[in-house]
Amino acid sequence: MALLEVLKSRLSRHKEKRKDIEILVNKSAASPNQKQQYVELKAKEDELENIIDLAEGIIESDDK
Repeated sequence: MALLEVLKSRLSRHKEKRKDIEILVNKSAASPNQKQQYVELKAKEDELENIIDLAEGIIESDDK
């Protein structure tokens, strides 16, 4: 359970960072490094969401 909360917290931090960079990307004011960071953060978010889904599924199956 604690690991799940850590993952959710990390996902939240990545989303906040990405939103800040997304503003610059949408205004075409982002540097190439910021654009790369945006793509990497989005990929990490997707990965964390998949891991959280798997963990929740395992927890649910253990509860049965």
